[in-house]
Amino acid sequence: MAEARECVAELRVRIGSPAQEYKANHLLRPKHRRALEWFLGPDGPISGRARVALVDKERFLLRTFLTLLSNPDSPGWLAVPDADTGPLDDTRGMYGDVAWRTFLDGVNDLLRGRRPPDELLPVGGWIGCRDALRAVAARQARENPDRVVVDPLFWAISRVADVWGGPVAVVHDRHRSLTPTRIAALMAACAPPGGLVRFDLTAARADARVQLADFLAGIVRRAHTAELEANGDPVLLDLVRGYLAISYVVSA
Repeated sequence: MAEARECVAELRVRIGSPAQEYKANHLLRPKHRRALEWFLGPDGPISGRARVALVDKERFLLRTFLTLLSNPDSPGWLAVPDADTGPLDDTRGMYGDVAWRTFLDGVNDLLRGRRPPDELLPVGGWIGCRDALRAVAARQARENPDRVVVDPLFWAISRVADVWGGPVAVVHDRHRSLTPTRIAALMAACAPPGGLVRFDLTAARADARVQLADFLAGIVRRAHTAELEANGDPVLLDLVRGYLAISYVVSA
C-alpha cells in the first residue's frame, strides 16, 4: 500500500493535473508521454508486479451466449468459453452495425440487471434466438437469482489465481455486479488450494493499488483497441506486452 501511494504521488508530480482522481487518459495524453513510459518501463514501479487479462467484450459476449444457447444447462457465468482460438464469423457484416450494436447493448443491460429479457429486442437475424435467449435468462434467474448469466469480469477474476500461482487475496473496486452472493459463488468456485482466499471491495480513491490497476488496465485496453483499428502505437504496444497475462481477443 505504501509503495502504491508513493507511485500515485509521483505520477501527480509528473503529470501536474488538479484532478482529484487520475485515470488512464491522464497518462495517455501526448504531453505526459515521459510519465507513461516511466510508469510502464522495465525500471518502473509496476514492472514484474502487475498483469492484465485483456477481453474483447463484444466477441466474448457473443461466443458465450452461443454456448449457453446450445447448452442451456450450463451453470451460468462459470460456463464461459476458453480463450479464443480462432475468429468468429463476421457477424457484424452479416447483420449490420445497427443490429450488432442493438444486440450487444441489450445483452449488456440484461447481464447487469438493467433490462428484463423480454426487452432485449433482437433485430434482424437475431430475432430467431429470442425465445431461446429468454429461456436461458429465465433459468439463470430462477436457479441463480443473484448471478449474472455471464460477464467477462467474472471470467477474468476466476483466472487470477492461475496468473499469480495462487492462493490469492483480491482487493477490487466497488462494482454493481459484485454482489455478496456473487462473490460467495465466485469464492466457492475458485476455492483453495491454489484459488481465492479473500475478496474485499473498496473505493478506488481509498486504495492506491486499485488506482494503479485501473491505470494499467485502461492503458492496455486503449493500446490494443488502437492496434485493432490499425492506428496502434508500436512503442506503447511494446511497453504493455510484458503485462499481458491472458488474452481473449479476436484480431480484426
